[in-house]
Amino acid sequence: MKRVILIVLALSLIFSFSACKPKTSGADEEMMVNEYYDGWERTESPALTYKEKELFKKAFEGVTDISCEPIAYIAFNTLHHYKDRFLARMTSFGDDPSEKFAIVEIAYDNKGNAEDFDIRGSDIETNINGLTGGWELPDVPEVEDELKEAFETAAKDKRDFHYEPIALVSTQVVSGMNYCLLCESTLEVDGLMEPYMLAYLYVDLDGNPSLTDYVELFY
Repeated sequence: MKRVILIVLALSLIFSFSACKPKTSGADEEMMVNEYYDGWERTESPALTYKEKELFKKAFEGVTDISCEPIAYIAFNTLHHYKDRFLARMTSFGDDPSEKFAIVEIAYDNKGNAEDFDIRGSDIETNINGLTGGWELPDVPEVEDELKEAFETAAKDKRDFHYEPIALVSTQVVSGMNYCLLCESTLEVDGLMEPYMLAYLYVDLDGNPSLTDYVELFY
């Protein structure tokens, strides 16, 4: 009988401590989750279909202070349905008219109507000008296997370099070829990590690759 009473008392103490434990508010929970990984999944292909192009167009109808064009469709949200993420080219019509890279997230309803968008602009200029010898957009932003292999070869000797290319952003014909690649971190993240960076890959005329630069998209 004493044993039963002791067990009952122990259980009551456990429940009492559980009830007294402070609860985490929704806002606090949200702060603990990295915004770039909260339900987001990479797309199978970064190519822009008619659907994504129209969604982007509808989202920016009537916007007059910036110009924004999608480059690649990079992620969709599985927790907050009907939300897509893009890498884009953005120009602000202000003191600095240079075109820069940005991450754009667009929320839309079940009929495909854009409801809201968020922009996170970077300080990195695209340098995409269409001029001979300049940087140009590729026909499609897919990273072909041959280019992936070149990237892996160039990056294999880089310590603490944990990224993989997910989209071909732009190319430049030189004595060989320059490639600008959007890359995503392959590390498990903590709350402070930024998952995206731009890598600049040079492949010479003999097919030898080297990483000439890489920079976090936001820093």
